Amino acid sequence: TTADILFMVNEYGEPIQAEAQRLMEDTLPVRPVLLLQNKIDLHRAAAGVVRKSRNLVEINISAKYGTGVEVVQEELKDILGMKHLSENVFIARRRHLEALARADLSLVDAAAAATERRGLELVAEHLRHAQHALGEITGVYAADDLLGEIFSRFCLGK
Repeated sequence: TTADILFMVNEYGEPIQAEAQRLMEDTLPVRPVLLLQNKIDLHRAAAGVVRKSRNLVEINISAKYGTGVEVVQEELKDILGMKHLSENVFIARRRHLEALARADLSLVDAAAAATERRGLELVAEHLRHAQHALGEITGVYAADDLLGEIFSRFCLGK
């Protein structure tokens, strides 16, 4: 496999099939394996990490009820070296980079308008756009607009 991390799902209490076992054994020396023991709700088993070694993390979960999913997320963050990062870091970073790109473009347009003497009102308008884009980063931005921008990038309700 060329995956960076191997996710395997097995039904709790059932033996791992031979082919899956071979894949796991071949992968463990070179890549992390997250073995998810699913359907713990049918067996009244506790959610959480059952076994953890160098490249193997075995976690009891219930996909039906979402039990243990937060443990999977935390272990995945740990494997990726991002345990102390919140999920909003990536979202904010992309949004900030997009805002900086818009601010840069507006500043270039303002400089061009000033150089070509197209009128101070046009220069001011470009500067206002740059200020608005930077305000998205600094927080000087209408809260409703910011929430709309963030939630427009997500598909909710799945």
